[in-house]
Amino acid sequence: MLAEESINDSSLIQLLNGLKTGKAVANVERFGISQNEFSLQNNIICRGHRVVIPTKLRKQILQELHASHFGIVRMKALARSYCWWPRIDLDIENFCRNCVHCNKLQNNPVKAPLHPWEPAQKPFDRVHVDFAGPFMGTYYFTLIDAFTRWPEIHSVKNITTSTTINICNKIFSSFGLPQVLVSDNGKQFLSYEFKKQWYHT
Repeated sequence: MLAEESINDSSLIQLLNGLKTGKAVANVERFGISQNEFSLQNNIICRGHRVVIPTKLRKQILQELHASHFGIVRMKALARSYCWWPRIDLDIENFCRNCVHCNKLQNNPVKAPLHPWEPAQKPFDRVHVDFAGPFMGTYYFTLIDAFTRWPEIHSVKNITTSTTINICNKIFSSFGLPQVLVSDNGKQFLSYEFKKQWYHT
């Protein structure tokens, strides 16, 4: 779909042909960016490691990026890992500001104060875990060590208890068991299967 829409996108076709033939294209056709920053993979244009999204697919990608109703800053950070198009930051800002769900939450008063965590005393004294996504059909399990700020990020196809246990087993086998594990109380973290793995140790 990306390749087909790229070929049919009038704003990308000159750059695509230039990358295919090795010929330099006009500055305006490459959005004022050095042509060396772009490459071509199976008729899909990339800028560095990021896919250049054709015009017709940008709304769909914005919806994918915003599926979990991240704020503007986090949504921009997620986008920078995967995709690019001219004025993407502005499109993200406008998309978030026009999200009815986000606006409703923004207008609600704070229900309770944030939990003041004590500083961790050593690595894996306390870890924070969560799932992000879905983004383009993939979820991301994240674990942050409160002491070192070391991040662990694993891509998965689902967020079941079994998948969660397998990822945690992999991480804990390398770093040891944490003293405290903090989650958003998702059902996979509260399940009996998850608790019996480590709660007795």
